[in-house]
Amino acid sequence: MQLVQMHVLSYSLCPGLMEVALERTDVQMLQLCLQQFPDIPEAVTCACLKVFLSVGDSTLQETSVNMESVSEYSDAAHDEKMEAQTEILQNGFNPEEDSCDNCERALKEKPQATVEETASCPVIPKRAALLNAILRSAYSEAFLLPHLKDIPAQHITLFLQYLYFLYLKCSENATMTLPGVHPPTLNQIMDWICLLLDANFTVVVMIPEAKKLLLSLYKFVKSQICICSELNKIEVSFRELQKLNQEKNSRELYSIEVLELF
Repeated sequence: MQLVQMHVLSYSLCPGLMEVALERTDVQMLQLCLQQFPDIPEAVTCACLKVFLSVGDSTLQETSVNMESVSEYSDAAHDEKMEAQTEILQNGFNPEEDSCDNCERALKEKPQATVEETASCPVIPKRAALLNAILRSAYSEAFLLPHLKDIPAQHITLFLQYLYFLYLKCSENATMTLPGVHPPTLNQIMDWICLLLDANFTVVVMIPEAKKLLLSLYKFVKSQICICSELNKIEVSFRELQKLNQEKNSRELYSIEVLELF
């Protein structure tokens, strides 16, 4: 492991290293190799992705993983989700909800709950750190697409949910970046969303959970396109104002001018 961290090895020099790590499900070694090796084949990258998506949460909790690329929001969101799931029910019945007023209030609060569910991280922080290593790895689209078709549909849906979560987090600030050390970029997130949909769209569109995700992603991207369109209109208006200002400096006579912004 120290040799890998010293940047003296590559996949072409020791291809058996990642093969052994895949056989033993050594996610720590796989993450380190993805971060350090620049020449990992797309088939091996996809095999690592399958392992990262299929390994259990309990196993990951006992494994040491580099968490530098994961910000504190992932921990907070997951902790809130776990706290919400620890509510004790008696035979599936909650006495506090046994009233019409509570039922009406729950119906009114349902849209807000849906937004909160979308804004929460769908994976635990350690799995998020492993998936970030996949997002930052080098690949060729032509060689990666065939291997993405072999990933189970439920794992594709989970990965898309995580990518959508990262996309929402990027859109929360003006810089369109994620906090943390070497986090995935917005371009990397969007590229992987396109790759997964190109490789598995006919399968994903048949899954009810994925349908909701695709619809949410479509609405969000459409809203971003509208914002960009309005910003382009404002940019054109500012250019016209600059032209008027330049012409004003060159005029000596009085004049009245009207500028239509929209």
